[in-house]
Amino acid sequence: ADEPRADTGVATHTKRTKFIDQRRWLHAPSRSRRLWSKIQEHRNLDIRDDILLLLRRLRAAGVQQAVMVDLSPPDSGVFVVRLLVTGLEMWIADGQRIGERAAAYWRGLNRNGK
Repeated sequence: ADEPRADTGVATHTKRTKFIDQRRWLHAPSRSRRLWSKIQEHRNLDIRDDILLLLRRLRAAGVQQAVMVDLSPPDSGVFVVRLLVTGLEMWIADGQRIGERAAAYWRGLNRNGK
């Protein structure tokens, strides 16, 4: 298989995932399951309505500020946005960059030997 270019995020992600302990929580079976049919669906015809839905849900969760960046390719008819929200956690599969709560969870797994 072709290796991803070294100057892309894909290459970095691919390199990091080679060092993941497959026994970790990411690869373990889910502790609980939800039927897809029971998950509430939101269908909007306009990306603006999708964004407003996300903003309402973030506000309901206590988030006070978010920044939307329009990444839509010009004249493509495809609309792409990135919503940046300060305070939300992020994680990377190898555990190198995660938020405080996720880090505490990760440490708890290590202590329990799971």
